[in-house]
Formats: sequence, structure tokens, C-alpha cells
Amino acid sequence: MDIQRDDLIVGGTKRRGLDVLLNRTTSNKIFYPGTTMGHGALALAHACEDAGKQAHIFICGQAEDAMIKKIMKTNAVVNLNRPMPVSALYELAKSQSGESAVFPPGFDMPEFEEAMTTALKDLDLSSYNEIWTCSVTGTLTRALKKAFPDKLFRTVSVVKSGDGDFTAPEKYHQKAKNPPPYPSCPYTDAKVWQFATLHAGPRALIWNTAA
Repeated sequence: MDIQRDDLIVGGTKRRGLDVLLNRTTSNKIFYPGTTMGHGALALAHACEDAGKQAHIFICGQAEDAMIKKIMKTNAVVNLNRPMPVSALYELAKSQSGESAVFPPGFDMPEFEEAMTTALKDLDLSSYNEIWTCSVTGTLTRALKKAFPDKLFRTVSVVKSGDGDFTAPEKYHQKAKNPPPYPSCPYTDAKVWQFATLHAGPRALIWNTAA
């Protein structure tokens, strides 16, 4: 098996799609509900900074949290909140956004999926028959399938409500019990390894979005 090391991109795979999407977005301020377990907020903060825009991140946690520290090193405006569901955080972001753009949790929207598909088409994956992905909202997997319709995809869902060939035994907020031998986000991508090592076929690629 080979590994797609998008953990080497600051913010991970989502940066690929966000760099395209922000070029198509007229708003100079982007509001977004993030989590400390995912990399969406960090990816958006860096993508906005590079695009000359400003991310407004709504997130639950403390300034001392490792992920929040990384976000605060950018020009993003970070709004720290008490613990609440990400759906409530999204409503809070919308209520304070005014006329600015608001992106949903996990960038689960057609515009981002289209932008991600556009960005992924530039990659050469011709040597692989099978691609393993992790799914929270499923956006990356859908974009990859559009970009590479001839490939076989095996997906590991890390949330109970997700669609996938496998479902991680750990809860979303729990770290992978059998992590891979490479840097990987413990709450999401790291949970693919336990299934891929048992079920992956020849010429398989594990898509590692972030660490």
C-alpha cells in the first residue's frame, strides 16, 4: 500500500479545495464552525490568509488547545465558545456573519465539492486500482469519485450516521486504537489503517488527509 501524504500540506487535503473555492468567492470574510478534532478550521484559516481574506472561526475550546493555538497563528478571528453541538455553532456563526459568506461544517456544500473535484483532477493516480478514504461528511470521497470514476473506493466512516464500507469501532471523539506508522489525524484518517491492513487489495492507496 502507498499513502497519499496530504498531512504534509498545512491544513491537509481541504486546502486543495479551499484554494479553488476562495478564488470563486467574492466575500472577503468567511465564517465557519470548526472543531478541535478536525482540520477544516485550520485549513480555512491558512487558505484565507493566502487568498487575502479573513476567516472568522467559531470553535469550542480554550486558547491553550493545540489546534486553536495553530489557528491563532494566522490572521483568523477566533471566537471561542462553551461546548455545544457543531450545528448550534453553525447557527451562531450565521447569526453574526451579516452579509459575509458562511461555510457549513466540514464544507459540506456543492460548491466545495465541485472545487475539490477540480483540484483533485490534477493528480496522477493512474498506478492505483483502489483508494481508501475516511468519511465524516463524505465530501472528499464524493469528490474523488467524480475526479477518478474508474477507481474502486473503500471508505471507513468515523461517525455513526456516515456511509462507508466499514465503520470505525471508536467514537468520533476517541483516538484510533490501532494508529498507522505515519502521522495521521487520530480522530479521523488514522482509523482507516485497521481496515486497510486487513482488506486492501494490490495497488491500493490510503488517502491521508491530515495529521
